[in-house]
Amino acid sequence: MITERHNVACGLIMKAISRGSLAVCLVHLDAGSTDRLFQQNVQIPENANNRTKPSWLFGAHLSAGDRLTSSRPDAILVTPLPTKKSKSPTTPHLHQVSQPRQPSRDVRRVHELIINMREIHLVEVKYCEDTRPGHQLEASKKQHEVLCKHLKAKKVILHTILLGVGGSIYTSHTLNHLKKLGLDVQEAHKTGLMLHAHSVLYAHKLTLQILTSSSFSLVEETHGSSGQCVSFSLIDVGSGFTAYVVFLSFLSGMSASSCPPQ
Repeated sequence: MITERHNVACGLIMKAISRGSLAVCLVHLDAGSTDRLFQQNVQIPENANNRTKPSWLFGAHLSAGDRLTSSRPDAILVTPLPTKKSKSPTTPHLHQVSQPRQPSRDVRRVHELIINMREIHLVEVKYCEDTRPGHQLEASKKQHEVLCKHLKAKKVILHTILLGVGGSIYTSHTLNHLKKLGLDVQEAHKTGLMLHAHSVLYAHKLTLQILTSSSFSLVEETHGSSGQCVSFSLIDVGSGFTAYVVFLSFLSGMSASSCPPQ
């Protein structure tokens, strides 16, 4: 179910990117099978490969075997080098609006761009602990470190899109990356709301799945001077590993849960 959560989230993100200004820059997708993408109404662009990285992104010296065994990000986009930025508008309310990345006129021929005239954007979607996203940022860098060295471009940019297991959507780690990948402000926020709802739904599903698992035992601890909050640690009987913790507040009747990251 954790893999399914990740793949569905990737589908939502790829669908949004495929409708944005950099849709034609998508050259590779690895966000599930073609059938799964079709079920989510995600159309693979004609110039994009599904599950296979294009050979023209690599140097001629790299063998086909090395290309196949290198890490696979959830998506790869190739864009021309950005032109010099024009002066920002002086109108205050326009100046404050963050604008999405806009393609140049030759964006439809990204595969024909010479190495020194192209940027490669790697998209990696990861779930993280809501209050500690830094661990997954480091994991993403390490995961694609070798791939970044093999890719041939003026610049290789890794976009690690983070989603909190409890539904957190981050400005810097989620929304800003979506805007850099061609979504306008409204579409980025719309996608963020859909990702939030999706994450909360799967947090609920994972909670039920683990609570009904016979391989876990329940350990109860009371917190607070009046015992307002009780934590239940689910312990894997076989390994003794604490796999899940649920906190329940009996005062408000609300519950919050922490799910395992991707």
